[in-house]
Amino acid sequence: MRGHLNRSRAGDNKARNVMISKHRSNRARSLEDKYSVNWGTVLGEGAYGEVFLAKNRQTRTEVALKKINKQYTESVLFKTETEALLKIHENGGHPNICGLRDMYENKSHYFLVFDLVPGGEMFEHLINYGAYSEADASRLMREVASALAFLHGINVVHADLKPENIMLSSSMTSDGTIKIVDFGSAVSLTDEERLQNELRKSFKARANGTTAYWSPERFEQVSDAAAPADMWGVGVVLFIMLAGVHPYDLECNATDDDIAVTMCTNPNPPISPYLDDISDSAVDLIQKLLEPDPTKRLNAADMLKHPWVTGETASRTKITNSDRKLFKYENFRAEIESGIFQAMLTPPSEMAGGTDIIKKAFDVFDAEGKGFVTSGDVSKVVKESTGKDVSMDSKSKNLSLSEFSKLAFSELKYQHYNRNDIIVTAGDLGSSMFFIRSGMVELITDSGLSVCTLKVGEFFGEECVLQVDKMRSSTVKCCTPVDLIEITQDDFERFTSSSTGGKVLLETAFCAKTLGNTKSLIRCCHNIQRFNVRAGTIIYSEQSTGDSMYLIEEGVVDMTQSGKRAFSVKAGEVFGERALLTQMPREATAICAEDCILSEIRGEDFLAVLESSPETAQALRDINRKRMFKQAASSAANRSFSLPNLQKAFDAVDANGDGYLNYEEIRQVVLKLDSTYPEDELTELMKSIDLNSDSEISFKEFEQIFKWCM
Repeated sequence: MRGHLNRSRAGDNKARNVMISKHRSNRARSLEDKYSVNWGTVLGEGAYGEVFLAKNRQTRTEVALKKINKQYTESVLFKTETEALLKIHENGGHPNICGLRDMYENKSHYFLVFDLVPGGEMFEHLINYGAYSEADASRLMREVASALAFLHGINVVHADLKPENIMLSSSMTSDGTIKIVDFGSAVSLTDEERLQNELRKSFKARANGTTAYWSPERFEQVSDAAAPADMWGVGVVLFIMLAGVHPYDLECNATDDDIAVTMCTNPNPPISPYLDDISDSAVDLIQKLLEPDPTKRLNAADMLKHPWVTGETASRTKITNSDRKLFKYENFRAEIESGIFQAMLTPPSEMAGGTDIIKKAFDVFDAEGKGFVTSGDVSKVVKESTGKDVSMDSKSKNLSLSEFSKLAFSELKYQHYNRNDIIVTAGDLGSSMFFIRSGMVELITDSGLSVCTLKVGEFFGEECVLQVDKMRSSTVKCCTPVDLIEITQDDFERFTSSSTGGKVLLETAFCAKTLGNTKSLIRCCHNIQRFNVRAGTIIYSEQSTGDSMYLIEEGVVDMTQSGKRAFSVKAGEVFGERALLTQMPREATAICAEDCILSEIRGEDFLAVLESSPETAQALRDINRKRMFKQAASSAANRSFSLPNLQKAFDAVDANGDGYLNYEEIRQVVLKLDSTYPEDELTELMKSIDLNSDSEISFKEFEQIFKWCM
């Protein structure tokens, strides 16, 4: 009955998107438009309202919806938490922070949409399973340190770190990742306030938190919680994880006041006998985190570099048969790495702040959500990604997330950058690409134009592994603290040695990103004209001279040759740029298939902007070569170039019927369409689609290459 009444109220008093009004989101304008809410399923109750299970209507992703009565929203706690969450959201979020996805309101309530974190509190895991192994603790502490480096870099202090506020994404420690929650005690500063060490003046709040996890300086009440206070809390949590007891409540019977007295009397943590069984490196880390002097205490960025946190020394922990367990998978490392690399290239999830790259790859192998990877899982993914059958011992031990990470990522370079750091510079020679594990970066052209921002799960620099000795196309600057995985040219060659699938996916992503960057550059052009066009209107005709290009804001445009549709261009895509780039006549007629809204960019304006990004211009030429081939294949097959017709288009080009396309076959169909097409362009076209450089293209290569531009 309660669920029915709540559902009725929500329908009568429609909740609108607050984040739109604050220019923080352009998502659905009402709660019901985007989410279906199960008002009968209460996940939990807090001080200000209930939390319900909801689901994104489009992605089917489950989320947590917190419904808060507005009578409570004037409280300091609510304002403190909301301000911190919005600041985290504005800075791209972090995969190890339970992020705010959306925020709605109606006349009586706010509705906050969060990531769903089903794994429960770390505190519950400690109670149920006891102290963690060093391997698991090291991985989880690396995630905590990464989240804190991000928070402190955007001037947010959590101020209440404890096991209850560190949750796991899964109920199983073996595959759970960290999610930090509860920002009700957070301290959020502007850059100026941080420098002045003052709190915001909008509302005066002194962060409280839990005194059992306070640092010594907080008891002196000299100032509000700062970044070193969070690091002390991490030290206490790590001590509990490894020793199973609080460092200042060794008998597990002290009150918070008792803990405060003990800590203030002797803040140095007890080592023996509580930490006798753990590695010296772990003890060293705990001592550096529980340093009484906040000016000497380890910060989050340096914690990420500690050898125990990186896993270099945590591996000394004795885990039964761990080396033998991994050895059985070593013989198939190349095939496994190929599958993992392809998993990393898949688009990031809709989760606020993204999903950790390593966990995303793990979940591809553990498709059933068991919490571990079996030899059967490995065989299946390897078969799908490389086409190879691998015979693995079915008795091989299962891999936890920590062991999977060690097997798959131990040879890769992890890097941490601070806000405003420059990672790479446009024009420099590069030999590596980067995946973003956390944070947000900005891509800037050589002339200083901002092209786009990239977030968790995305990557950049791929042009430098796709081609040897390639110059960087953009300068990449950190908008927030950033954690990266670097993939060198050697790594890339190793990942793609057993299959071209990874290379094809990367080529595909690079083409799609180039088009996206082009649209950003287009918006930098002057004199853009935006106009409505009715269905059936001809934008330009085949063989006409091109002096403009177009961006489709809304609608669909058909590209036709001799009156037959070759392919269609949809909203968000560009067309007409080939004539500007090649100084050749229009290769097709562009007709609005439905009512459209177009933006027209004059050729001289577009080319002037492209001069600021030669790499983008070169990539566009490559895309246009592929488009030319699409049109030629479509003409040869006498049908549109679409997914259902790919095999027929391939067969039409395959003149000798041997199942492969060679240079001469491709040359003939292109010249039949356009007898003036330059030979050097044909050579470059062949290079761009012959991914394994064997002078022939199989149907599988053909299919993978052209799927991206359907």
